[in-house]
Amino acid sequence: PDLAALATAQGSTATVSVAVGSYRAYLAVFDSAGGNGTAFKDFVVGNRAANGATAVITWPPELVQASSSSGVTTIALDAAGSAAASSSGSITQYAWAVVDLASKTAAGKATGRLATVNLPPGSYQVGLLIVDSQG
Repeated sequence: PDLAALATAQGSTATVSVAVGSYRAYLAVFDSAGGNGTAFKDFVVGNRAANGATAVITWPPELVQASSSSGVTTIALDAAGSAAASSSGSITQYAWAVVDLASKTAAGKATGRLATVNLPPGSYQVGLLIVDSQG
């Protein structure tokens, strides 16, 4: 893949315009005490199908800090940005599934645009299925 930088920015927010395609965003942060950290996030820019609804997972982020007290952390799930197939339609169902990547087993499920699941520390894959008023 082409690893050319498309844009660089400084500050707490940045906006970049890119063509349809697959990308990886890199973030490097530095604090006044000399500490630093890095992260990356893969994302896809695409065209919505003329006859298809769009499911968008806006939360959780890629890394969630584990709860220090109970060993189980409540993870917020948010499907804001999801859209029905037509502008006159509406989303009627949201179904979330969480899979433990180590054991390849179901770790949680939830319903609703906003939902939560309780998980112990580990690596998980989050999936979202939406159904709109057109089925």
